[in-house]
Amino acid sequence: MSRYGLDDGCPTLPFLDQPGVCNRCGTRLTGRRTQWCSSACESVLRENHDWNLARRAARKRDGNKCVRCGHTGIPRVFVGHVDAPPEIRTPAWSSRNSREWGLEVNHITPREGRGYGWGCAHHLDGLETLCKPCHRDETNNQAAERRSRQQREAG
Repeated sequence: MSRYGLDDGCPTLPFLDQPGVCNRCGTRLTGRRTQWCSSACESVLRENHDWNLARRAARKRDGNKCVRCGHTGIPRVFVGHVDAPPEIRTPAWSSRNSREWGLEVNHITPREGRGYGWGCAHHLDGLETLCKPCHRDETNNQAAERRSRQQREAG
């Protein structure tokens, strides 16, 4: 465990144990700065370790779309009229301002009962944006693999 409660050797902070340099990029610190050369370097720490910020960063990186099927999470419905062909539209009840509606962020390496607090499990390279159906399928697959692994280890 290091100063921020992270795993030893966290790749997002390669200069963590070197005094006088930025924890992230290794730039020599000047003035009153003691850990970060800029807010951008500090943001890298937060976006890779704080669950709420990591989720937001993963959705932004993935273009607010499911990486498996491309769904944006905004519901679509058929609207038909007697005198016109049916169309696919966004229903009036959906919120166009909510880009995240129906999207969730999945840990590629499944979390196993350790919660979603601060930690290295939220690195952006280990997260993916999925729509609710794809996330449900992935979670079920991960649970089945875990059960299978437990059965092999037990017997």
